Amino acid sequence: MKEAIQGYEIQNTATKKLPKWKRTIFHNETTDTIFFPAGNMEVMCAMYDGIPIIPDKKHNYLPMDWLHKEFPNDGYNEIEEVIRTKIIGI
Repeated sequence: MKEAIQGYEIQNTATKKLPKWKRTIFHNETTDTIFFPAGNMEVMCAMYDGIPIIPDKKHNYLPMDWLHKEFPNDGYNEIEEVIRTKIIGI
């Protein structure tokens, strides 16, 4: 079965301007997994752990649940909650 993956772009605010790739997330609707932009260190750890990665252009996106489990002090848990309720509506 083919997985359904939907991309979302979060708009810049008046006070915070981020590049498009940092404002892009992906939602795997088949597994209900949210993928968030990640840095090189996180991607290397994910590759070692066998975690799925979504590549998009020159950037990589990792599952948010894995990110906030492996990097609990980086605020991924709070970000995921906002994304689920306000952007994706789940």
